[in-house]
Amino acid sequence: ESMSVSGNIELNILQEELKKIKKQEKRYGLAYANDAISVEELKQFLSPLRDRRTEVTTSMGLVKSQAETDSDKFPKISDIEKFTSCAKKTLMNLDFNAKRNIVLKVVDRVAITGNQLAVFGHIPMDDGFELCSNGRNGVNTMRQTKIAASIPFEININLN
Repeated sequence: ESMSVSGNIELNILQEELKKIKKQEKRYGLAYANDAISVEELKQFLSPLRDRRTEVTTSMGLVKSQAETDSDKFPKISDIEKFTSCAKKTLMNLDFNAKRNIVLKVVDRVAITGNQLAVFGHIPMDDGFELCSNGRNGVNTMRQTKIAASIPFEININLN
């Protein structure tokens, strides 16, 4: 299965950083070969680069393993399509009171401004459903996971 978009972006950023590190190592090697720097200076320059290269390759491995783990957690498109089809049929067959109860349970407020209707609410979730944000604030940030009690939504409808 394929990696998520954010996982691909993160992996691409890490691969670019790895290329830059290798390029810099090569430049230092050439500087040493041309007697522009001493062996001690070469070691001094290469040491932090090697440490950073290790960090980057470790991060790349983590991104790849996280993608494999995540692919097991999320439903497949076919499962979502089956669920959607079943939900549509069920909702169409509900009586007025059942539909009203659903609306009362999920809609928090409705606002009308000019030619715009905005519906705000939340969809209650079962226990165990997780909202995950991986790398939301940068490549090297930790995964933030919290159990979701509900998923907020906003629907905007143009009244023209």
